Amino acid sequence: MEVILKKDVAKLGKAGEIVKVSDGYARNFLFSQKLAVVADKSNIKDLSAKKEEHSKKEDRVYHLALEKKEKITSKTLTIKSKSGGEKLFGSVTSQDVSNELVKLFDIYIDRKDIVIKDPIKKLGIYEVQVKLHPKVSAKVKVEVQAL
Repeated sequence: MEVILKKDVAKLGKAGEIVKVSDGYARNFLFSQKLAVVADKSNIKDLSAKKEEHSKKEDRVYHLALEKKEKITSKTLTIKSKSGGEKLFGSVTSQDVSNELVKLFDIYIDRKDIVIKDPIKKLGIYEVQVKLHPKVSAKVKVEVQAL
């Protein structure tokens, strides 16, 4: 029997895939747990429509990420921090970069998506990587100045 998986099933497949299973497994486990539906014409048609809609949505999100990349790479972020000479009291964190992106561009990016390789503990200009989408990342220049 062919079924369409509604959710990921270990050792069987991912959601949206059409897989072939035994009749008993389908009736007694997959259907009773609402993990799958029968792969008939109407369900296959619904699946293809959902895949089409999902791909369009993913495409829009991808293009929005590209637009964000163009915006944030065009300017240098300036972060002011207390310092004693060249050294900062503390360090510039990914949260500081995120807050500055919101102030300057009105773009919220989660701090977990901002990658700072080495801690920023001195005044100067640094490059920080920002993950906007699984396929899109941008390098942002961050200038740290004394307060």
